[in-house]
Amino acid sequence: MQNPHQRLRTAARHRLSLVTVAGDGVRVGDVVSVGGIPHRVKDVRCVFPARARLEFEDGNVYVVGRSHPIEVSRRVPVIGQGIPGGRSRR
Repeated sequence: MQNPHQRLRTAARHRLSLVTVAGDGVRVGDVVSVGGIPHRVKDVRCVFPARARLEFEDGNVYVVGRSHPIEVSRRVPVIGQGIPGGRSRR
């Protein structure tokens, strides 16, 4: 089992960001909102012709054009965040 303190330190180094990407830029772990319902991406596959098949953790599937812009929520690392207590890591 993962140490809960380690999980908190890892979560503190990332933040959730709304990113607009092309259909082929969607990554596993991204959250896509379809019809107002958020779905976490479990698998991404290229489908002929020029489509991306997104499979979600809940079993739903969404096919999007690879060049179609889509907004996803993605965990991105926080750059330059100091250690709590005032000292910065170098």
